[in-house]
Amino acid sequence: MEDELNTMRNLFAEQAATIEIMRARYESPELRDLTENGRYFLGEALERLDEYRKQASEMIDRVDTTRKDVSA
Repeated sequence: MEDELNTMRNLFAEQAATIEIMRARYESPELRDLTENGRYFLGEALERLDEYRKQASEMIDRVDTTRKDVSA
C-alpha cells in the first residue's frame, strides 16, 4: 500500500510540475490577455494536486504507524 501511495504522490508532483510549466507559458506577455480562464483553471488544478499530495503523505504516515504498531 505504501508503494502505491508513494507512486501516487510522485505522480501528483509530476503533474504539478507540468501545470507550472503550462501556467508560466500562459502568463507570457503574448498570451496573458488570452488565457485568463486557463490560468484560473490551472491555479485550481495546482491547489487540488497539493491537497492530494498532502492526503497521500498523511496516508503514508498512517500506514507507517500501523506497520510499527503491528510489529511491536
